[in-house]
Amino acid sequence: MSHPSWTDLITSCFQSTEFMALATNGDDGLWVNPVYYAWDEEFNLYFISQMDCVHMRNIQSNDLVCCAVYPAEKPVGKDVFGSYIKGSAKILVDGEEKLKADNLYYDRVYPDGKDLKKRNFDIFTKLNQSLSSLLSIVVPLLSNISLS
Repeated sequence: MSHPSWTDLITSCFQSTEFMALATNGDDGLWVNPVYYAWDEEFNLYFISQMDCVHMRNIQSNDLVCCAVYPAEKPVGKDVFGSYIKGSAKILVDGEEKLKADNLYYDRVYPDGKDLKKRNFDIFTKLNQSLSSLLSIVVPLLSNISLS
């Protein structure tokens, strides 16, 4: 029996949900919140947020972030497969990079094109992540794990 490749597993995980839990750290301490996201062929993650929200202010002062991507619903009795990622985030200012992020994000989050009028006002952030780092953190999360 052959096993799926790591890239197939990561892609499957990313396709399983529309949002990720993003954790940042700033002057007021840790902050986590869900954001809609998209990814590119190198598994860099992109999301949109307003500049005055807590996680964006945190990113401006400390670009180290982590996130978790996992399906919001799972069948009872089945393990949840998730991606747990640490990297650096940067707010995109380069026109070409913003256009790439724009296309990736809107094709994923709004595939039917309903929200295209908002595109000129969005601020994209890119979470840089290499595939080699992803391979070490894509692990199954068992449903019986608890935090203490």
